[in-house]
Amino acid sequence: MESFTQMLNDIGTWLTTQGIKAVFAVIVLIILFKVTNFLTKKLGKLMRKKKLDEAVVRAAETWSRRGIKFFLLIVFVAYLGFETSSITAAIASLGVTIGLALQGSLSNIAGGIVLLVMHPYRVGDEIELEGEKGTVEDIKLFYTYIRKADNTLVVIPNSTAANDEIINFTTKPTRRVDLVFSVSYDDDFETAKAIILDCVKRVGYALDDPEPFVGMQAHAASSIDIAVKFWVPTEKYYDAQYAMRESVKLAFDANGISIPYPQIEVHNAADREQKKSK
Repeated sequence: MESFTQMLNDIGTWLTTQGIKAVFAVIVLIILFKVTNFLTKKLGKLMRKKKLDEAVVRAAETWSRRGIKFFLLIVFVAYLGFETSSITAAIASLGVTIGLALQGSLSNIAGGIVLLVMHPYRVGDEIELEGEKGTVEDIKLFYTYIRKADNTLVVIPNSTAANDEIINFTTKPTRRVDLVFSVSYDDDFETAKAIILDCVKRVGYALDDPEPFVGMQAHAASSIDIAVKFWVPTEKYYDAQYAMRESVKLAFDANGISIPYPQIEVHNAADREQKKSK
């Protein structure tokens, strides 16, 4: 009974001394965490006003928030009277162990830093990477997230992205549309050229400088292939393609220009013998 009473006394003493101190520390820690969230959001808004890259802004928000909260936790532990030097040593040892186990992940972090600093692409750019084509949705320290046209998400490690060939379709303000239209050998080639050039002008996306080009590309097996090249604002690239294909088809039909399909002439041995006998 005496030992139980002593235990209650010890608990009561702890609650009136260290307990109050711990509760106060927890309340302050929660408040400081909320202030940290508020300040990091303000930091993000300020960086966006400066028109910094969105990926850099997101990385700065995330890692500054995590770093400040980690520092506050160390201060919290020290305030409660725990020895922080042993905790620091344990964290360092754990860091070395994790680093050895996650060498590939560390290379992803290094690749992420390279991407954020060098900016081969930015959030919102249309790129082709590792054979995948789509819009960059996010760039984090470990991975790049690419949203494809069919709304599927491709996640590519930054170590690969930083060392692979990158095709960026949206870096430049203008882009050239290259299309090929085939007409029959029996149709008037010059008329077909004039129709295609008129369609370029009527569609309305083409820039005047450089001037649109229309010319014969090849004498194919079943057709004459006519190439058309013209420059458009980058954001109108796909609209211009679709509009041109539809416009040329309708114009060809209206002017009696046929779009040929592959044809093969077949001669058998009996036919040759009959021709020889005649």
